[in-house]
Amino acid sequence: MKARTEGKIQTVRLRKECMDINDTARRNGKGVGELKIEDSGKRQWSGDNELRKFQHCNGRREKSKRKAEERNPLAQMEEEKRDHEAKMKKMESEMEQVFEMKVREKKQKLKDSEADLQRRHEQMKKALEQQVKELEDKRRAYEKEKQVWEQANNVTLEELRRRSLEANSK
Repeated sequence: MKARTEGKIQTVRLRKECMDINDTARRNGKGVGELKIEDSGKRQWSGDNELRKFQHCNGRREKSKRKAEERNPLAQMEEEKRDHEAKMKKMESEMEQVFEMKVREKKQKLKDSEADLQRRHEQMKKALEQQVKELEDKRRAYEKEKQVWEQANNVTLEELRRRSLEANSK
């Protein structure tokens, strides 16, 4: 009875494993394969290479679990500690890579922003220089027109202002 129950549990677990692999295959857009289990416990996956790799990883993980169960608790704890430290180092290096990538992106964004501001500054400077030039041209034209008018009327604007003030004050 107990052997049959364990067999059912193993069969259920293996079926779940197949479902997990097939679900992963569907999510990744890969084909669905089939897991064949022989009486000796050997598993064979017929399907996509990626799925074979995935199945191979699962098999390796189970083998390491079986080995861990056979060892004494201290050795098992040491191995778990090493695995955890390796995992933490890997995560740390991945986080550092992400951080460095984000720093590079920020620097590039700042560099692009600075270049854009510099370009806009140059455009505004050119526009202001153009306006100054236009105003100087208008001023020269006004001065020339004023001089021509004074010569034509034989009176200066200063003299006209003085006369106007005298007339208003009386």
